[in-house]
Amino acid sequence: MEKLTMIDLCSGLGGASQPFLDRGWNVLRIDNNPKFEKIPNTIIISVKDIVFLLDDYQTDTKYLNPDFIWASPPCNCFSMASIHLHWTKRRKPKHIGVFNAIRTVVWCLDAIELFNPKYWVLENPRAKLRNILNKPGVIYPGLTTDLGLWGAKSPKPTDLWGEFPKITLPSSGTAINTKPIINA
Repeated sequence: MEKLTMIDLCSGLGGASQPFLDRGWNVLRIDNNPKFEKIPNTIIISVKDIVFLLDDYQTDTKYLNPDFIWASPPCNCFSMASIHLHWTKRRKPKHIGVFNAIRTVVWCLDAIELFNPKYWVLENPRAKLRNILNKPGVIYPGLTTDLGLWGAKSPKPTDLWGEFPKITLPSSGTAINTKPIINA
């Protein structure tokens, strides 16, 4: 059986893709921060430059047709905790960093469109990004969950935009299903 392939955009420490790697998937992690260069399977490159990266992988076509893409664009400009630092009361960006954050989200969506995987997720805290992409399920399919129900130490309402298998979300007091959503 051919191994499944995942691309993790804005991968950081690789937490979103590690379970896939642990289950034997081919995983390619993309991040633009050099401090993550030692994380296994990570390439330091901007998401906007992923097209150029494809040229480097022409002989290794597994990354040209990924089964799944996970994108976690930086949330600092969209988070409710720091919204006052980045947005005016009239919902306008306060500085160029906000425009760069929005651009990164757009580049992630462009990469998803380019690769056209069967499944994909763009993840961000339930906050300001909704004003740009709308709530999950309106323009892009998706849902909102609370990562606290999935094992996070504290409540963390999170929006997931994307195409993914139908899943049953855990609720308070419910055991978390640890079986993989997509089997390798």
